[in-house]
Amino acid sequence: MDSLKSPRFITILVLVTVFALGLLVGWSLNTTLQKQKLNVNNLDSELRPEVLEKNALQKLQTVLNLSAVQVQTIRPILTTGVAEIVQLRKESLRKISDCRTKYLELIAVHLNPDQQEKIRQFEHRKDAELKKQLEN
Repeated sequence: MDSLKSPRFITILVLVTVFALGLLVGWSLNTTLQKQKLNVNNLDSELRPEVLEKNALQKLQTVLNLSAVQVQTIRPILTTGVAEIVQLRKESLRKISDCRTKYLELIAVHLNPDQQEKIRQFEHRKDAELKKQLEN
């Protein structure tokens, strides 16, 4: 019973919980994207600055019935705003990656060599995905 209260047991329990929640969120997102008939590549293309700016401008034109002069006035503001949003997204992705790496390293300590190799391969795949997203 005392072993259930040990700091090591609690730490492992927390890490397993965080990992399980990450898997659950990933699975949920994947299911949602599949239901919407989207895939990650489509999602990435929709997050490109020029697409974001075009969609935002179209939405504002439709909702607000903007004149041509207003569109020309608003466009530079949207360009700046979209650039800021894209930068925030990149920073967020980097922070998420750093967090994932930290927890995977903590988990790897408790794995056998074969499992450690698999978790390293997983991390390399995730790093490649991040690099691709940051290039967009």
